[in-house]
Amino acid sequence: MSDDIKKGLLGIVVDETEVSKVMPEINSLTYRGYAAQDLCEYCRFEEVAYLILNKDLPNTIELRQFEKEEKNNRELTKNLYEIIRHMPKRSHPMDVARTAVSVMGLEDKETTDSSPEANTRKALRIFAKTPTALAAFYRIRKGKKIIKPKKTLTFAENFFYMCFGKVPQKEIVKAFDVSLILYAEHSFNVSTFTARTITSSLSDIHGAITGAIASLKGPLHGGANEEVMHMMNKIKKPENALKWINNALKNKEVVMGFGHRVYKSGDSRVPTMRKYFGKVAKLKKR
Repeated sequence: MSDDIKKGLLGIVVDETEVSKVMPEINSLTYRGYAAQDLCEYCRFEEVAYLILNKDLPNTIELRQFEKEEKNNRELTKNLYEIIRHMPKRSHPMDVARTAVSVMGLEDKETTDSSPEANTRKALRIFAKTPTALAAFYRIRKGKKIIKPKKTLTFAENFFYMCFGKVPQKEIVKAFDVSLILYAEHSFNVSTFTARTITSSLSDIHGAITGAIASLKGPLHGGANEEVMHMMNKIKKPENALKWINNALKNKEVVMGFGHRVYKSGDSRVPTMRKYFGKVAKLKKR
């Protein structure tokens, strides 16, 4: 019997994905063959969402129909709003998203229909409603009145509006759009694996997404950027950074923020994010 136990699926091929691929040889992340950097420059998030779901970028008519369906499905039921109102104020937003999607599964009329066509419709509803649930919780946590979604706004604009009651400058909306695009997919990651494991038993899409969100929350996955902020709060000032890092390395502590180990020349998304961060910082005079 071999002593070489593969931990964390290291070296084990589970499946392949056509949706997204990390391309270290060209230092790029791709969605359906398109470089994420190019999509950030030339597309809105809705177009990228369509691309991921439908395997190619939409033409004008397809995009208009996709946006119409997304906007028409943003609203939550009175029941879900009421559940969000009673969530503990200190709840983590990812836990709110997880619970909201689970409740959506209880309410959706097509929950038991797992045909590809029904799953596509349900995926769009989850896509449209989840930002509304998160924004509603944000408002309630702040002791403010919930702001309902507005159909005349884009996906990114609407989220700002539901959270703050207004849409910021176009440069800030674009930076948020870019962030959404860069986080849209990342190959066959842990949350994707979780969703695939759940669906392998022929469970429903809401259950799969609920499990995927729980996985995504973890600090070794999507929660890593939050851990970086906690790390920055510990360091406090730039002049403390070197000492803090040396101590962390000496004590064999995990230093967050260096991206997936598949990247050998740094995370390919960083230059694009840094570019738009700079634009926002200049606008805000930070």
